[in-house]
Amino acid sequence: MTKDNLVKRNWQGTKTCCFCHKEETIKHLFFDCRFACSIWSFIHVVTGLLKPRNIGHMFNGWLRGVNKDVKLLFLLGGAATCWSIWLIRNDIVFEKKIFVSPVQVIYLVIHWLRTWAILQKPDLHDTLVAVSQQLAHVAKDFFLPVTQVAV
Repeated sequence: MTKDNLVKRNWQGTKTCCFCHKEETIKHLFFDCRFACSIWSFIHVVTGLLKPRNIGHMFNGWLRGVNKDVKLLFLLGGAATCWSIWLIRNDIVFEKKIFVSPVQVIYLVIHWLRTWAILQKPDLHDTLVAVSQQLAHVAKDFFLPVTQVAV
């Protein structure tokens, strides 16, 4: 449950998002929060996909016209992204863990893609592993600080 729903059930915690301090709803947490937007922006850089607007959009119209097998991979990636945001959020809210950066979520997405790859048909398995490797490669270049500047 997101915080707006927890409060309806007499939860005594704050309703604010742990990433940006606006009210936490499902739509906010996964799609509108500046933190979630940074994750989806990274995914856009790697895949060219625009960010989904909401859960309904992700599982209905987001990938309209995309090949069935590719669509399955993108939906799995979308699910892995939402699941990873959710897990990091729960660690912060309930386990009082300290959040560091969006790269934590990206590497958690990569972990889940590789873990779930074994559940796919062999040809999709290989594609999913390749996509996770590409995400890791781009994440390293995208998020790690530049230590040397070319002159």
